[in-house]
Amino acid sequence: MLTGKEWEQVCRNSPEGALVQMIGSCTMPTAAVYAAQAELVRRSGESSCPALDKWRKELAAGLRTAYTFDALWRKACDEMNQREWDTVMSRRPPSPNHPFVDDGLPF
Repeated sequence: MLTGKEWEQVCRNSPEGALVQMIGSCTMPTAAVYAAQAELVRRSGESSCPALDKWRKELAAGLRTAYTFDALWRKACDEMNQREWDTVMSRRPPSPNHPFVDDGLPF
């Protein structure tokens, strides 16, 4: 069985379609799914959540704990909530006021 680091290497050399299939698979190991998600995020380039990125970097560097609730944490939460809301609104069922839009996602 491959380790997390080995899955990262596999994902680096995999096409985007394969990564999406890995994420949706119920037979892939958890390490493979996490590596595929991380690779898709890495490929997406510039993040639309600078506060969330800063919070994650500080958490990884040990500059803060997951229990430090400050202005940066609130801003990161707001960015993530907005991102989730935008996704929900873009994936809602078609209606007369909101016609179907094919976004190319497989689900």
